[in-house]
Amino acid sequence: MNLTGAAGGHFEGLRIGYLPQGVTLWSTYTSQGGERDYRSRTWRADGKSITLTAEWLHGRPLTRWARQSLDLRLESPTPMHGEAAVHRSEDGSALVWKGRHGEGYALTAAGGLGDELDRVFAGLTPDVPGQLGGSPHGPG
Repeated sequence: MNLTGAAGGHFEGLRIGYLPQGVTLWSTYTSQGGERDYRSRTWRADGKSITLTAEWLHGRPLTRWARQSLDLRLESPTPMHGEAAVHRSEDGSALVWKGRHGEGYALTAAGGLGDELDRVFAGLTPDVPGQLGGSPHGPG
């Protein structure tokens, strides 16, 4: 797989090693309080965007989190790039997985970048070797 492209830095325990050509950092959003600890970073250009979202699930199943918080319907989990439980959204716009420390991660694409999801996901590497997902900082 060709992983040439812009790197996206580090976010919530992950190094973003590939982004589609032309997209640049647009926003980072964090909301904490109550039952939510939600973080999102978006790269975009010309109506196209890639967003990486992380949220502590607080006991909610991953599929329920994706449906309620992100309005996504998920397919059954499949192995991808060494991860055993990666779900695709039914519409092909997202990949969703659970981090080692109980975080839910969603990688979403808009504006025709859905075909780039696998390449962006393959370019994610953990800041802590041996775990894809799961912030080393813990909740809160």
